[in-house]
Formats: sequence, structure tokens, C-alpha cells
Amino acid sequence: MGNIQKSVFGMIILFSFLLSACANSRDESQSTEGEQLFFSAFEANGSEDLLLRAAETMSAPWSGLALYELSLSYLERPVPPSLGHLVRLWKRYLNRFGYDNYSRDVRTRIALLDGQNPDGSFLLGEGEGDAFYSYLFQLSRDKTEDFAPLYDYLSGDRDEGDLSFLLYYLGKEDLLDRVPAPFVDWLTLKQLVNQKEYAAATSKLNALDLAPPVITRPGYYRDAWRVILAQRDRDRILTAWERRADTLEGDTLWALLFYDGLCRRTRGQTSTAGALLERAIPLAPDGASRDRTLWYRLDCLEKSGTDLAAAIGERASQWEDPPFFEDLIERAVSSDVFRGDWESLLSLEETLALYGSSDSRDLIEWTVARAIHEGYVTLSKEEENRRYRGIVERSGGTLYTVMAEYISAGEIAYYRSLRKGGLDMDKGSPDSSLMEEVFRGFVSRRLMEASRSLYEKEGARLSSSSLREYAYLLRRNGDYLGSIRVIGALTKREGFEGSREDLTLLYPLEYAGSIEYWSDRYSLPRTFFQALVKTESGYDKDIVSYAGAIGLSQLMPATAEERMSLLGMDGADLTEPDVNIALGTEYLRWLFDREYINSPVQAAAAYNGGPGSVRKWNRAMEGYPPLLYMEGIPFIQTRDYVKSLLQGSLVYAFLYDDKPLEELLTELLPELLPEQAG
Repeated sequence: MGNIQKSVFGMIILFSFLLSACANSRDESQSTEGEQLFFSAFEANGSEDLLLRAAETMSAPWSGLALYELSLSYLERPVPPSLGHLVRLWKRYLNRFGYDNYSRDVRTRIALLDGQNPDGSFLLGEGEGDAFYSYLFQLSRDKTEDFAPLYDYLSGDRDEGDLSFLLYYLGKEDLLDRVPAPFVDWLTLKQLVNQKEYAAATSKLNALDLAPPVITRPGYYRDAWRVILAQRDRDRILTAWERRADTLEGDTLWALLFYDGLCRRTRGQTSTAGALLERAIPLAPDGASRDRTLWYRLDCLEKSGTDLAAAIGERASQWEDPPFFEDLIERAVSSDVFRGDWESLLSLEETLALYGSSDSRDLIEWTVARAIHEGYVTLSKEEENRRYRGIVERSGGTLYTVMAEYISAGEIAYYRSLRKGGLDMDKGSPDSSLMEEVFRGFVSRRLMEASRSLYEKEGARLSSSSLREYAYLLRRNGDYLGSIRVIGALTKREGFEGSREDLTLLYPLEYAGSIEYWSDRYSLPRTFFQALVKTESGYDKDIVSYAGAIGLSQLMPATAEERMSLLGMDGADLTEPDVNIALGTEYLRWLFDREYINSPVQAAAAYNGGPGSVRKWNRAMEGYPPLLYMEGIPFIQTRDYVKSLLQGSLVYAFLYDDKPLEELLTELLPELLPEQAG
């Protein structure tokens, strides 16, 4: 029963049951026993015997959870002799606690496995799932020969569990020989796509692209696109799609044009891709689809040489979700700064005042304010300060908020409040849903795999208090990076206000002694290197990047060998924290000492993007002060990296160092100090 720790999460999605719903009918001693047996089964790596014992206690909700776990495992293998007992337990449980609090889909699957419901009464109910399974029941009893619902069902974005169950049922009812071959091919194709077996999927795709029942469904083009991207010979199918466009309409035509455009974009055919996406925009079935289409259209315009800021100005009124376009806006701002096109920057600011997200407005207003300050834009000091005030009033909690707040008021109230322990968003009692109770049970018992799987499926629905408990569990187990990611996702929630506790999890203080020693030895700002390690590796000492960078400070082997030779550390282990920190600080000091590195901003850019890139950018942005230089860095990864290091340095200083603000700014951002800020 190896999949037990993965299957519980589908169960929790399917069960809309709340603990309070069965408060009047649950026996406390039975509930306690059922709960203990349920979690003991996970502690015993999915013991079927313990799950069956939990089911037999007839306690809500734990018996239901155990029954569902067993049911899923039975769907993945030939029906065992004990299935009859399982079904009888299900019927007892549902008769005792009722149907309304459980997904009808659960009852349907058990009934189909049971095979003892000739009248189909168990299958009847409301909702899409019941309608489809009721249709399958009618099909299996020769009461319909309409195969359209099968194609409509596959057009949805079905997961591996849905597809496996459908294939199981069709085989069990001897329907595979009766249903149309294109349907079986599409079902197989979807399974191969989910398993990323694209080579095997290609032959299925070649047959399917001529099957009318399939090519008139929007979902087919999503599945086909994923296969086409992995093929070498795709021209034939794309040419067929082009001819077919005149025969389709509505959602299906949008799907064909959109995915055809994406295929051609990946091949560098940006002009053709852009034309297809342009046709697709007015056909998008909903706002989210329209935004996706518009995003790729703008991307193609930029790749074709069109000024991105101007294109955004023309199209911004069409988008529905402004944050979806933040990365494109950042690219447009960077391009304007890099080229020194200040008029374009001001025009983009006007557009974003109407259609931009809060974060995009912070970015553009900060950049324009610094351009005013440095004399690149001829506007008054009051216009500069007005933009700082706007950033502070929006209180986005970003690096721009911190810097604008200091310029406006000479202090950073946001972090001062955090130092006092304020701004804690957890007020009131924790969530009491079933999912919360199960998740907390996993975490309290240190069931790492079960906790991880449930978090991956349902993390967005878990309370902040539960997520903090999980983050602490990861941290206690040495998974600092995992802990950072959990809290990082929490901070992105809408309405999140933050707490000191969150920041200490998001910015852990690990290997403090080693970092302090080596940073002081090489005269580096200690918090700057702490932020570097957090950004590079999340304090995972064993991490290796896709490019081959190793350890806490993510050193490339060639760079590390050169530094080892200079320090007499030949052959040292880069996953050893003290070794990696020593080499990382020495290399960062070496970068600071280059004649073309004049600020921490450029040093951070060189560490991430390479010294050669910084020399090239210096020629294009000669004379730019560090903070304006930062916005003009053409590589988005490097640009975000520099911002992350600066913000991280401020956070580490406020959380752990109690360093005077002016001292920290003198080291990192001297241009913000009053005498420089004017």
C-alpha cells in the first residue's frame, strides 16, 4: 500500500465534511480510538490492518478517512476478496452518518467496485461527477450509444487518478472494445502526457489529429501542444491546424490558435505566433484565458522588436488581472532605464497609474523618483517626494517600501514594529476543519512524507498557524530551504501583514559563527553575506544547482578550485559549511576589489550574472548611481537577485544585529542617506 501517503489528499478534497457536522452523533471513545488507529496506520507506513481496524470503529470522521484510503488502494489492483467487507463497512458508515457531508463521487466509486447495484440507484445524484458516472452505468447496461460525454470528459484537465479509474472501469465492464478507437487513443495519450512519455505519445497524436470527435474539443489542443513541444517533426501537424482553423469556432478555435501560437513561439517564429495569438484574444473563453493569450502576445511583440512599454500602453486596458503582467512590466522598466528612455518611462507610469498592480506601481514610481533625483527626468523635488509617499501609503512591504519610508521619514516603521513583535496576522482560533486536523496530526507525529504531500496539494487552504508548525518541523529536521519555501508562500497570501516570527523563519540565522568570522576577515557586511547564502541556497549545504553550483554560497567548481588554490584548501569539500563560507566570502571580496565594481549592487550583480556581464552593463549605464543601475540590469534573474540581497541584508540587520540604520545604509545604500538624498 505504498501510495497511502499520497491518496489521503484526494480524499480530503472529496470530503467536504466538517468535524462539527457529526458532533452530536460521534462517540468520544470510538472517535479517539479511530483517530489513533488512523494515524498509527501512517506511522506504520500504510498498514491496511490498522486502517481496517480504524474503519471498523465506526467513528466519524476517522472511519470514513480510513475507508477512503483502503478504497483507493483497491482501485489500483485486482479486486481482493476483502472488497465485500469494505463495501459493507462503507454502507454502514454512510447509513449512520449520512451522505450529504461526503462527496457523491466517493459513493459512486465504491458502488462501481461493488458491482451489486443493478438498478443504479447508488449512482444517481447531482453534480458533474455523478452525471458522468451515471452515464457510464447506462453505457455499461447498453442503455445508450451516445459517446459524446466520453470525449467531453477527456477535454477537461484530468489527473492520473481520474484516468486510471476510467480505464479500470471500462476494462471491468468490457467496454474497451465497444467505445470508439479515437476515445481510447486520446485516453492513452493523456496518460502518456501525464507520465511525460512524449515519444510514445507521438504515434497516438498522429492518429488523433485526423479524428473529428477529438479535434473539435478544446482540451485536445492543450494535450497535443505538450506532445508537439517534445517532437522534432511538428510541421505536418501545425500545417494541418492552420488549415483546420476555418472549420472551427468558439472555445475550440481559441484553443487551436493559442496552442499553435505557443508552439511556433518556442520555435522562434515570433511573427507567426503573434498573429495567431492576436486572433485568439477576442475568442478567449474567460478572463484568465484572455490574460494568458495577451501575455504571450506582448512577449512576441517584444521579441519581434516592438517597444514593450509602448505595447503595454496600448493593451493594458484589456487585461483583467494586473499582477499577472508584473514580470512583463518589470522587463519594460528595465529596458527603458538601460536605454535611458525617460520619456517612455514616464508614459508607462501614466498607464500603470490606471491599470497596474500595487507592486508594479511601486516599481515604476520608485524608478521615476530616482530618475528625478539624479537629474535624468526634469521634474520638481515635490514630484519626487510625492512618489515616495505613494509607495509608503500602499504599504507593499517590499524593498521599495523600506527605502521610500526611510527617505520620507528617516526611519523604517515597518521593521521597527517587527522588532517589537507587532504586525502578527494570527488572531482568533485556528481553523478547525478536517483538513487542518489531519495536517496537524501528521505534523505533530513528525510524519514528514504525509505532511509534505498534503502541503503540496492543499497548502493554499491551510491556516497560517498550521503552516508555521510545519515550517518549524522542517527546520528541526534540517530542511531550512523547505521551511523558507513554506513561509515564503505564506507571505504571498493576499492581505498578509507579516510577523516577526514569520521573518525569523523566512530569514534563518544558521552557521552564524562561521559567517561572522569569514565576513569580518574579508571586511564584508555580515548581513550582506547572510542574505547571499539565504538567496543562493536557502541554507541547504548539500544543494547543487542545474548548472552545477555547489553548497551554501553556490560556487561553480572551477571558481571554487581557483579560490581553494589561493587559500591552500585544495581538495576541500564544498558541501562542508565552513569551507563553502570561507571560499564564498573570499570570492565576494575579490569581486568588491575589482576596479569596475563600485557598489554592493554591482558586486551582487557580478556574483550572480558574472563579472563580464557587469563590465558590459557598465558601458551602457555609465555614471548611473547604484539604485538606478539595479533597475536597468537586463537579466531579470540578476536584477531580482540584487534586490533580494539588499532587502535580505536589511531584514537580517533588524532581526539579529540591532545595528544602527545609518551604519547599515552607509555600507549598502549610502545614496539614501540624507546628505546624498538631498
